[in-house]
Amino acid sequence: MSGDAGNGDVAGGDAAGGDVGRSAPGGGYALGGFADRERELSRLELQARRLVGMHEGAYRRAGLLDAPFVLDVGAGSGAPARFLRDAGVETLCVDVDRSILRHAPRPALVARADRLPLPARSVPAVHTRLMLQHVPDPAAVLAELHRVTAPGGALLAVDTDHASFVSEPAPRRCEAARQTWIAR
Repeated sequence: MSGDAGNGDVAGGDAAGGDVGRSAPGGGYALGGFADRERELSRLELQARRLVGMHEGAYRRAGLLDAPFVLDVGAGSGAPARFLRDAGVETLCVDVDRSILRHAPRPALVARADRLPLPARSVPAVHTRLMLQHVPDPAAVLAELHRVTAPGGALLAVDTDHASFVSEPAPRRCEAARQTWIAR
């Protein structure tokens, strides 16, 4: 997907429009950019299952488990949305990458996180996990998430701070990877 193409489109059952092999707008993460998409999808699912359990307390404290509806922005393949649905919470999965979003629970919406096609103050709870590190302007995305969150609603953003990563002893390859992330 390039530029704004597909912003606001409901995701279909398969990748469409030549998304496969292209990065997301702004050079962010896109499943289609991986030669072995199934292997990457499996890795993402395993990561998500592990992290959802770790983040359950944060979901509870933020009020997501008590919300009638959660907007999951940067939903990817939808593991957090499945967890929330299992807890009885309705979700809408949003991602810019149609090729990964087709694995997410429905309903799903193809849209940019910094330009959500939703009215201001309309969503009782918003969730994003491990997405801000992949966008060129995280502050703009957070402002957009705040814009759509209803008064008194919940906004939970969980992400990684690569600059704080420490490994002792620090293998050269780990330090090189950390410096690459910090330089972004």
